[in-house]
Amino acid sequence: MKRNFLSGVWRGQAGALLLIAVALGATLRFFRLGSRELSIDESLSWAESSGHNIKAVLRVQHQLDSGKFPIYEIAQHGWMRVFGESEAAMRSLSALIGSLSIVLVFILGVELMLAATSRRADESDEGRIYIVAAVCALIFAVALPSVEIARQARMYSMMQAWILVQIIFLLRARRLGGLANYAGLTIFSAIAVATNFTAALVIPAEVLWLIYLRLVYAPSDETT
Repeated sequence: MKRNFLSGVWRGQAGALLLIAVALGATLRFFRLGSRELSIDESLSWAESSGHNIKAVLRVQHQLDSGKFPIYEIAQHGWMRVFGESEAAMRSLSALIGSLSIVLVFILGVELMLAATSRRADESDEGRIYIVAAVCALIFAVALPSVEIARQARMYSMMQAWILVQIIFLLRARRLGGLANYAGLTIFSAIAVATNFTAALVIPAEVLWLIYLRLVYAPSDETT
């Protein structure tokens, strides 16, 4: 009973901290979004997304930035059709994605801590895991790089969100297995890379991490 109570207290505190992180992060991302004109790169995103229909978006995007699938441009096209083409309206899509990414960082933190302590964690440890994950979300919410890319009408905030989801599925696939987790890992890896090719740099880093875990921890796990 005491452990259950402590775990509930930890989780309640983590939930409150996560709400603070989301509120603060959203404020930083949406505050005065239209106060400056579009940059050159943002203007390029506008040109790629402002076609009359999806076919026009695909054609213009292929002319201006060929070699990748225009996932962000199609999403921005639909967003602009609903909310307009002002600076604030265009940037608000990235700001929204960046705010949702705060929650993704929290989930990622929980998954990472569970993967590290799954064999020896009790209920009180699990409560502390949520606190650590909430602190990570708060740091991400106020970190200057994450705030800056979420205030730009460019694809980087979306790519960041896809990468976070991909890593979450990677950790879940390693910890729990299951077809759904492996399918999620495969699908979101492809989506992230299709959004921007720089996302492909994450995959070699993950492979090296898995090899490291296999070489360092697998032998000791087998002997215990």
